[in-house]
Amino acid sequence: MEEKLYISDEALEKYGYAYFKDMEADDFKEIASNEFIELEDGLILSRDDMYNIYLSANEYDESFNDIDDIQDIIYIDSHINVFNMIEICKRAGIAESTYRNWRSKGYKGLSDYKISRLVEEMKNACE
Repeated sequence: MEEKLYISDEALEKYGYAYFKDMEADDFKEIASNEFIELEDGLILSRDDMYNIYLSANEYDESFNDIDDIQDIIYIDSHINVFNMIEICKRAGIAESTYRNWRSKGYKGLSDYKISRLVEEMKNACE
């Protein structure tokens, strides 16, 4: 059975989305167990009965995100210092103030379509 990696909202808030760039379930499957394990960086690692792997800020975190579902946000967060986000927003057809508000709210409240447009324009800028 293929393991999936889930990151808690609290861990995303504490460490930032970019911290989880390039992480996948395979990175933790050898050490994950049904017990909570504190990693060197302070994250708590656990596994459920379905072999899903969870990274959390503490043992009481309840809200988790599938890392596959937040890849676009991780991409944006890990590259915002590389791009002129004013220009990226303009190309994506998103008001810069909308982007800034979304970012200041911890990447909450922007549609998946607009997020994918930002990523698309960031990648187009690299070509």
